[in-house]
Amino acid sequence: MLRKLGLDARIGPVPGEYCPGDWMVNGAGRVKLAGTAQRIVAGAWLFGFELVVSDSDPLRAVLTDVNAALELEFDPGTAASLTDLNPAVTLEPVRAAILAEIGVVRELTADPDLLEEAANLRDAHVA
Repeated sequence: MLRKLGLDARIGPVPGEYCPGDWMVNGAGRVKLAGTAQRIVAGAWLFGFELVVSDSDPLRAVLTDVNAALELEFDPGTAASLTDLNPAVTLEPVRAAILAEIGVVRELTADPDLLEEAANLRDAHVA
């Protein structure tokens, strides 16, 4: 999807990146464009993906401060937005490309009764 937007997107870590991982998306092998996070527990899974489209300066500032506080090595030059690699990219085409790639996303609101039932059954499903 990112390649269709004119970006040199690849899978794999970048030396000095924040929260390193093998399954992140990098730009041209130099900067981190997106990271993935996953969690699997008995009966459930979560997959998350963050992607910064523009204005990477605040991202770099926060990551610099957080990594310093955690005493972790971090190269601020590895944190980037899509516009750092292709200034013509804007939010709406990125959103449209994501939806085209993964299908229509529907916002769901949880039924309060269902949430209560899930809470009541939680102990039965703890592994």
